[in-house]
Amino acid sequence: MKENISKQKEVVNFFLKNNLLISPDFIDKITSETDSEKLYNLVSNKIISNDFLLLNNDIHQRLLNKNIQDINWFEFERLKVLYEKGRDKILYHKFIDYFDITKSNEEPDVKILFSYNEESKKRDVKDFVSFFNSRYKAIENMLKNRQELQNLMSINRIINKKEKETISLIGLVNDKKITKNNNIILKLEDQTGSISILISKNKTDLIKAAKDIVLDEVIGITGVNGENIVLPIMFYGLTYLCKKSLKKHPMMLMQSAFQICILVLLIFCQKNLINLLN
Repeated sequence: MKENISKQKEVVNFFLKNNLLISPDFIDKITSETDSEKLYNLVSNKIISNDFLLLNNDIHQRLLNKNIQDINWFEFERLKVLYEKGRDKILYHKFIDYFDITKSNEEPDVKILFSYNEESKKRDVKDFVSFFNSRYKAIENMLKNRQELQNLMSINRIINKKEKETISLIGLVNDKKITKNNNIILKLEDQTGSISILISKNKTDLIKAAKDIVLDEVIGITGVNGENIVLPIMFYGLTYLCKKSLKKHPMMLMQSAFQICILVLLIFCQKNLINLLN
């Protein structure tokens, strides 16, 4: 206790010599471990004045905040007087709150759900396969939203079906051939198997659509199954979505455009990945 009192006198005298007055509640916070010069330096670095100033307990704990600079101490004293007279308590508390700033560059309250930042590394075949699988899943989920493709079947199930009926499937175009009779045969595959899609030259609309289909494109098909073959009735893919979206409500058009942007980004990443592997 005596040590604290002795230290308090020392700090008061030191501050007084440097034109700083300390209020009783400020003095009560001073202990034997208080460093007079260090405490003074914390204050003096934030004061632009050579006149007497009075420090109270409200700023004692806040002096350790190194981010506070160029404090208008005259304004602080003026507001303190008004506060003690009961005339303007709000402005005084706002001034005190300024001392409680913890970081000038504090990060915003934003929660990052997922970040695409990834360390550079050597890419191999596994990365290439992983990308194709992700791309396939992304487009597949878009196509599944179409009403015409609600009752989807895997290729393996279609192959094992004995009776003919209207079916729906989604797959990746693995191969494309034009027969001697100008029919088009697509080889479609998913994670369960592969099957041929035969487009007759007599089906003008389907032939026209099939000519625009490229390898590695993910498409949806409704058609009739045969023996290891499907006779298509309609194709559903990126091109189809583009054409149909023009007739939709503006909100639906925006959704389709957003989906197309995702697909374009996936294709762009695919090309870059191929270049890295090469």
